[in-house]
Amino acid sequence: MSEAVRGTILLGEETMNRKLIMLAMVAGLFASGAPARAAQELSLARIDCGTPQAPTAVNERFSDIYAYGDLKLQFVFSCYVIKHGDDYMLWDTGHATTAPNVAPKVSLVDNLAKIDVKPDQIKYVGISHYHADHTGQIASFPKATLLIGAREWDAISSPKPPEGANFKPFESWIKGESKVEPQAIDKDVFGDGTVIMLRTPGHTAGHSSLLVKLSQMGPVIITGDAVHFRENFDSDGVPSFNYDRAQTVASIERLKKIAANLKATVIIQHDANSGVRALKLRQCERLVRRSSKSEGGSEAIQTASDERLWIASSQGLLAMTARQSHVNSASTTPSPSSSIRTLSPAFSQSVFTRLPVSTS
Repeated sequence: MSEAVRGTILLGEETMNRKLIMLAMVAGLFASGAPARAAQELSLARIDCGTPQAPTAVNERFSDIYAYGDLKLQFVFSCYVIKHGDDYMLWDTGHATTAPNVAPKVSLVDNLAKIDVKPDQIKYVGISHYHADHTGQIASFPKATLLIGAREWDAISSPKPPEGANFKPFESWIKGESKVEPQAIDKDVFGDGTVIMLRTPGHTAGHSSLLVKLSQMGPVIITGDAVHFRENFDSDGVPSFNYDRAQTVASIERLKKIAANLKATVIIQHDANSGVRALKLRQCERLVRRSSKSEGGSEAIQTASDERLWIASSQGLLAMTARQSHVNSASTTPSPSSSIRTLSPAFSQSVFTRLPVSTS
């Protein structure tokens, strides 16, 4: 090949490269000028999904090194509803309404009706694990996509489910009549990083926890049964009945590190006591509350608002939603994880509160 031809080819390549660079720059300008996708409204509420029993000794069952002495604790049963834009997600479904002694006084469906949410509006049901106190009412939501750890799904859909796996309510998904998405790794539920299922095996083989990034309160971690109470969390406590000890400890450490890095609040689903007295609502913005008695005798609380945020507790207030409040839940007793805020859902009834939103 002559030098002239080679030079012509090189010159052509250089010109083409220049054109490609210019096209890329123009595309970048248009991309940077394009409006970003608006952030979706995000809120979180707790719902009672079981009836607490008398405090029980936890030393033998909930610590395989007998770390808790004479400590007795009352356990509560919690479900959560997340509103993401126009979509709804449930996290766990609590005890069945037919469960002896521990059945919820009001079904999950009836509680959702109080905030004008119908079962068919639930897009996702996330399940932390397959035990009956977390899965009892899932059959009420057959149109929802089930999000569950892959190992949990393998267990409940197997011909011979393991002991303790509450597989019967999942019949619609097992038969293929409803949609399921088993998760082998973390799952970004809505694709924008605001709601993430976290893989936290140990209590069961495919256990998951949930991370919800609220705009004002900040990130919230809902533990599932990765831990059962504050002392579990502080001391890396491992119940004697857990599936795998090493995985349990690793998952607790993961949650601690996520909480520390994101400055997250940790919500322990079963804990009825830890940190409750320290909860302080420092601010409720433009709170308007009108109470009345509904036909069923429960308190109905309504406000006029452009956006609706819901929180549930025996007092009608719990700082578990975005925008309306901040929480000081620091424990008065120093602990190894004292830099991590924990919020314990100790509530005897579900009362939904609609709060107006402050834009200031």
